[in-house]
Amino acid sequence: MNFQKHLEKLNQHSVLTALVLTVALLCGIVGLGLYTVMAEPNGGYKVSDLEVRQAEDRQWYAYEKGTNNRAGTYTGIVPNKFGWWRVENGKVNFKAHGVYYNDYGYWLVTGGKVNFKYD
Repeated sequence: MNFQKHLEKLNQHSVLTALVLTVALLCGIVGLGLYTVMAEPNGGYKVSDLEVRQAEDRQWYAYEKGTNNRAGTYTGIVPNKFGWWRVENGKVNFKAHGVYYNDYGYWLVTGGKVNFKYD
């Protein structure tokens, strides 16, 4: 397959994927059970007040910015310098796969990390 045909096929796949995700989001159904759309309470925190950091136990948690206070009741999406992460009850869930919501909108998460290719 020459480069042009490969590129055309890739573009068709990307457009189709974007279309399927858009329709799924609008309908509230994402994929064939591979992804779920989740919106949940955030424990009273604003995303802009949180950051993800690694603790002494080598696990990753959401913290109130500039403090050592864990946001143990927070569930949602929290950024750090490595990306944006799915946090559940204050701890990063690296097994999370789905579409989740935070103060900035809906995000496709794979392996616990926001996939910005499909924002």
